[in-house]
Amino acid sequence: MSGKITVTGGSGFVGSCIIDALLKENFRVNALLRKTSSRKYLEQNNPLLNIKTVDFSDTSAISNAIRDSDVVIHVAGTIKGSKFSAFKHGNIYLTKNMVDAAARAKNIRQFVFMSSQSAAGPSNTRPLNEEDAPHPVSFYGLSKKLAEEYVKKSGLPYTIFRPSAIFGARDREMLAIFKMIKHYNLSFEINKGPWFNIIYIKDLVNIVMKSIFNNSAMNETFFLNNGQSYTPYTFARLISQLLGKKHLFKLKVPANGLLMLAILNEYYCKLTGVETILTREKYRELSKNQWLASNEKLKEKLSYKVFYPMTEALSETIEWYNSKSLL
Repeated sequence: MSGKITVTGGSGFVGSCIIDALLKENFRVNALLRKTSSRKYLEQNNPLLNIKTVDFSDTSAISNAIRDSDVVIHVAGTIKGSKFSAFKHGNIYLTKNMVDAAARAKNIRQFVFMSSQSAAGPSNTRPLNEEDAPHPVSFYGLSKKLAEEYVKKSGLPYTIFRPSAIFGARDREMLAIFKMIKHYNLSFEINKGPWFNIIYIKDLVNIVMKSIFNNSAMNETFFLNNGQSYTPYTFARLISQLLGKKHLFKLKVPANGLLMLAILNEYYCKLTGVETILTREKYRELSKNQWLASNEKLKEKLSYKVFYPMTEALSETIEWYNSKSLL
């Protein structure tokens, strides 16, 4: 395959994995990074990779950085915060600036936006589909919803992905779950749930690769998951088996107990200045009992029907954690 692709978020878990796949297929890649962004996952000596430092508040600078690109894959964003302002700047304004810059560049053939299932909100009696009206319950979900709307109104050919929970090598957000199982044989449930979907990073990357220059993906929104549903306990049980654990204890956490923990966590963050994932915002999501979405549109329009077996995906994730002495 040929063409030049600009990717944001290349210093992170998802963005760096997408860049690796693009380079493997001999795409020329622009990786747009802030000055402070890590480069540890990027092949800096690869002649196909051009790392550019940009000010994401400057649309003219972004336009210049992407002027020779065919596709923009916008992954960068904010996932942690207790106030809407954090998500507004990290998800809405940043996406707006990327979209405006892409429109100004005039030659962009596809704008791929990595949104989130949180933009759609929780499900109820059935899994959501892409035609359902979004109803986010958190600032994070709202920011992604508003960013999606701006992408759709831009006039650019777009593809929007709403992944469920993502796991795999390089991910640090789920590491705590693996550690809790390995060291304490412990999992948890909140009001017998929540039920959720999940997707392995290699499946997500394959889907993104399949969407590039694909007319079936143009001006479409897709939920991304492997079609299976889990609770924290059923997911943890799979991990515990691979870790060779004979017993897994279930801690039943009442919703109000989780809320108190989130509030205490926020105070701790104010004292330390370190953002965390567990805030009252995250509680608004975790307290909902179902986060399920259909992947039928993905299978039909993009013909992505065969997903990595969960045991293989989890085994590879555990192997990576062990190789980095993280578990």
